[in-house]
Amino acid sequence: MRKRSATYRPTCIAATFVAAIACAHPAWSEDAPLTPLNAPPAAAKQSESQTMPTDAYEAAAAAFRDGKWSTAAEGFRSFIAEKADDPRVEQARFFLAEALLRDGKHAAAAETFETVLQSATDAVIVTAAQFRCGEAAYLARDFDRAMKSLTTFLDAQPQHIAAPRAWHYLSEAAYSTGQFDQAEIAAAYFTACYPDDPAAARVATLQTASLLQLGRVREARTVLTPLQADSNSADDPTLRVLAGSLQVAAADEALVAGDLKLAAAAFEQFTVDHPQHELAPYAAYRLAEIASAEGEWVSAAKQFAAVIERGDLDRELVPTAWLARVQALAQDRDWAAVLTIAAEAQTQLTDWPRNYEFDYLRGRAHLARAEMKDAREAFSRVLASSNAKGTEVAALAQYMTAETHFLQRRYAAALVEYAQVGEHAHPHWQAAAQLQSGKCCEQLQRPADARLAYETLLRDFADSPFAAEARSRRDACLRQASAPAAAQRK
Repeated sequence: MRKRSATYRPTCIAATFVAAIACAHPAWSEDAPLTPLNAPPAAAKQSESQTMPTDAYEAAAAAFRDGKWSTAAEGFRSFIAEKADDPRVEQARFFLAEALLRDGKHAAAAETFETVLQSATDAVIVTAAQFRCGEAAYLARDFDRAMKSLTTFLDAQPQHIAAPRAWHYLSEAAYSTGQFDQAEIAAAYFTACYPDDPAAARVATLQTASLLQLGRVREARTVLTPLQADSNSADDPTLRVLAGSLQVAAADEALVAGDLKLAAAAFEQFTVDHPQHELAPYAAYRLAEIASAEGEWVSAAKQFAAVIERGDLDRELVPTAWLARVQALAQDRDWAAVLTIAAEAQTQLTDWPRNYEFDYLRGRAHLARAEMKDAREAFSRVLASSNAKGTEVAALAQYMTAETHFLQRRYAAALVEYAQVGEHAHPHWQAAAQLQSGKCCEQLQRPADARLAYETLLRDFADSPFAAEARSRRDACLRQASAPAAAQRK
């Protein structure tokens, strides 16, 4: 089996970390900086004999000021329906949306604020509604709407007292929708312009996460370091998650650079520092890959087994962990284990598109054990798989099928199978099959056909590692063909 080179991908921040950053927002506070629109103004002072508002609007406004949000919302809704021509309708519609927001009905509030924006003419109401619409949408996790509304608000009112909060929401909404570049820009602007804001540390944390997602590890470390040094944040669980994620990202960078020892040391240190981190299974997987890349097959197989048994590995990595485990066993020539574990993997991964790779490995195991019939059956399953079509594994399965016949000295049958390797667009194995075809012809006492096979290889695959042997064998065929004629002339 040819050694497979490991491929590495940048670390993705774990899903629950995304939730911790972007969705576990602090409790909404009704005292947002929107004065004078934080509450409807009170009506002119009534006489002592007047204990109840005389107007539907005033009744709803009074309920609002008393914090009776559902009552206020119903009152404003009724007022708007009954008094469409009243000049207070514009304010009533705004405070209806505001009451819905404060009552926790965020989606309805966002839609109502949008209705306000469609008809409002008062500049103060328009500005407040634009911000509140974005805030309500953010709280409703309607992040696309939130970004649109908040961006419009900030473009129009960059110096507004609510601007810091808008930038905060905008950065988190962008992060939640996977727009990490926009999240980083918004967070960086916030931390630069409002360093003393109560949310500054939180937004800097989000900036760090965005930089990590963008693969900008050094910048992420620069932002995170002062946060870690702040005694008030020392025990912040989110910072601990980020610190661990930075270690993993640095280890991944070492892998990409090909420094396996540095990467292994970084992953091992991470597992010591953050044994409960969500990326711990990922780090264990990478350590197993490094062992495999360094040719430590026994250790690699054991580590991949342990990673699988953990049960918490990222779902997309589970199949490759099974495959790498069986490949390590094959490299160690533990053929009995290959047959057992490959069969178990196929049972566990019935829907995996690359399930055929386990059939190939089973075929290799049977071939190594001289179980030629079983080997051919395993290779035939690879060739019958629609998912294997066009892959190098299919070319290998065809080549190995021919090899089973060659090793049994069934040269005519082998010749047929080697010819079919040419149907697979993988030049290395096409050249190998051409060389073996020549050998079959030699064994069948067909030197002219053997010479033709070798010359075809030299013509079509001149740079192949098999070219030198093909040239030597072709020359031997030429000498053999010329020998009888020379003897006859004598």
